[in-house]
Order: sequence, then C-alpha cells, then structure tokens
Amino acid sequence: MVYKRRYWQKQLRALHIVEYGHRWINLMKRCFCEEMLDIPSTASVLKSTPRAVRMQLRKLGLLGMPKARKNSRSHYEGAEPKEYYKAQVLALCEQHGEVTSGMLKRDAPGAYKYLYKYDLGWLHAHMALNKDGKRQRDEDADMLRRVQNAVAEICSDGMPKRQITPGLIAVSAGYVVHALGYHADKRPLTNAYLNTVVESRENWLARRISAIAHERKMTGETISIADVKREMSLKPTTFVKYDIFLKELIEQLNE
Repeated sequence: MVYKRRYWQKQLRALHIVEYGHRWINLMKRCFCEEMLDIPSTASVLKSTPRAVRMQLRKLGLLGMPKARKNSRSHYEGAEPKEYYKAQVLALCEQHGEVTSGMLKRDAPGAYKYLYKYDLGWLHAHMALNKDGKRQRDEDADMLRRVQNAVAEICSDGMPKRQITPGLIAVSAGYVVHALGYHADKRPLTNAYLNTVVESRENWLARRISAIAHERKMTGETISIADVKREMSLKPTTFVKYDIFLKELIEQLNE
C-alpha cells in the first residue's frame, strides 16, 4: 500500500492510505464478487471499514453490480451456508492435503469466518492447527536432529562429568540457553527425546558418585563424603540439601 502522513502545526497527523495494494484489492474482489459477501462482511475479512470498502468498490465500478449481496447467514447456491462453506474447506483439503488457518483466511475468508463462529469443532477437525502444521513438524524434526547430534558430541568421550541439562544441550546444539524450554510445547518429538537424556540433580549425583566409588573399589578403597567434596565442585548448599540422599548413596556403594 501507499501511505501519506501530513505535517500540520508542528505535529505529524495519522497515516492516510493513498493507494491500496493489489493483494488487498484482489481479496476484496473475491469476497464481494465471488463469495458474494455484503460490504460489512467484506470489510470484516479485510480488517477495514465499510466506508473504505465502499469507496474502493465505487472506484472499480463494482458497487452498482445488480447481484444480491449475502451476509454470513445467507444461503449459497441453494445450500445452507454451513454446508457451502464446509464444501470449500474440504476442497482446499483435497487440493493441498493440509489446510492451515492462514490458507483458509486467504483462499476462503468467508468459510473461515463463518465456521469459526458457528462450527468451530468441525473446522479444527479439518484443518492443521499451528502446533500440528507441516512447518512445525519440520522444525521439530530439525531441532531433534541437532539435539541428538549435540548429545552424541557431549557423550563422545563417555558420560561427561557435568550434569546433562537442557541448557547444556541447547548451547551444544547452537541454541540459546533456554531455547528448548521455550519451544517444548511445539516440539513433541524433541521434548520426548529430551525426557530420556536430561538428568535430574539426583540422577547426576548418583552417576558421578557411582563413578568415583568404582574408581575407589579398583584400589580396594571405599568412598566418603570427603572424596565427593574433593572430586566434585559442589556448593555447600548442595551437601545440606541432599545430605540424606548422599549418605544413603555412599552407604549403598560401600556395601
């Protein structure tokens, strides 16, 4: 679109649309001439005002068309509007294999608006929601591949001394620290894999202390809290928080 803004009395006024873009015009023609929507319904689809739509239709010579305008409750081609719009959605599903809200708003704006209001359950059952769309699945598969490679790199020399956390995996995979947490609900494959490799604090402590105890047993020695403090750079608060857990673990390993 082409905009204009006036400067009046040392103040910038609101933007004014001088020329509407071809995509806006084409969508208006489709709504008004093909979908046979009335001006208020067309304006709603275009997120504009009836006055603006009416002016553009008048400029194009379409306002005086002798066809009856129909609103969202009208009948279409001898059928109920619900059946008419469902047929549009099914046709798009057959054509593209998968239909998203963006495709429906672009290719069948009247159908999306009507079914969203009057039969949302049916609409959701026949379209791919954002979290189930092809783009989301592709991004999930790409993230899963990068995460698996990162975990393989972390464990390339055996189990690392560090705790395997989402942050460590994210950084190793080239993401920001909290990226995996941000996208957990949109990446089911990646999230399921992370649940199998990410260590809790207790699991990490058990793994590391067990490794230290194994080294001591090779020389016929037992493990103590002093060995843990010397081998692991744990904060004093960790020993306080996991005091009972550490004592029971060390006792089991020394048996």
